[in-house]
Amino acid sequence: MSVDRAIRELQHLREHHPRVRGVNIQDDAFFCGSESWVEEFCRRMKAEVGLPFIIRMIPRFVTPERLEMLKSGGLHYVTMGLEGSDRLNRTLYRRPEDQRSFLKAARAVLDAGLYLSIDFLINNPYETPRDLREIGMTLNSLPRPHWGVVGLSLTPFPSTPLYERCVQDKTLGRFATDAYDAMLMPTKPGGYLTPSYWVLLLTQLLPVIGEDLGKKLVTAGPENPWAAQTVQRLAKWTGRLRAVTNFFRDYTPGLYMLMVRRYQHGGNR
Repeated sequence: MSVDRAIRELQHLREHHPRVRGVNIQDDAFFCGSESWVEEFCRRMKAEVGLPFIIRMIPRFVTPERLEMLKSGGLHYVTMGLEGSDRLNRTLYRRPEDQRSFLKAARAVLDAGLYLSIDFLINNPYETPRDLREIGMTLNSLPRPHWGVVGLSLTPFPSTPLYERCVQDKTLGRFATDAYDAMLMPTKPGGYLTPSYWVLLLTQLLPVIGEDLGKKLVTAGPENPWAAQTVQRLAKWTGRLRAVTNFFRDYTPGLYMLMVRRYQHGGNR
């Protein structure tokens, strides 16, 4: 797509839907073009469209220079996939990314002052405790705050290499998802589910607890009674805090923004 085509579509959106307040660009490959393409898009996005936007990025295409260009055009935050451990990325997902390339890109996003939303795949019958620990250690090494994690259920789609692999391995029946029922959400009774310990620790707790505690919980795992109790207790309290935060955001936005600024000023404290 040319920059001119993209800008004309966005201008059409503004003209026919004036209530729109921002753009969510879903395609991970949208910003995989040349530096000149990104530079022109950002310049014209700010001058001719004037809407903030959020994007998805592939780690190997993330650079500090590109992030600064995107910020100048109105970028608010970035979503990026961690997906799985190096073993799963290499042997199952066939992704060229690894933990090192993810961390380099994630730190660049955070250093740019942007919020980072991280996707990783759960409910994967091929995963092992070792894979989950590796993902936990990777996430735990990120500087707090300003990032969060979303767990999405692995869903094999027909006519894809992953689906063919699962047919060959006779593992399709072990999945809790269905591509044409509720993809990314577990709906099939009896399907494999990632242990709740890891889901709670990786998606809810690691972004908000200290690195030292995070390392202890990742290392200990659900077999450790202290770790299992700690994760359950912290998840309950963070859930209550999230409910309070959402109440202030929805009903007292002014006070909510004051709380956000205080939190950002406090940093890791």
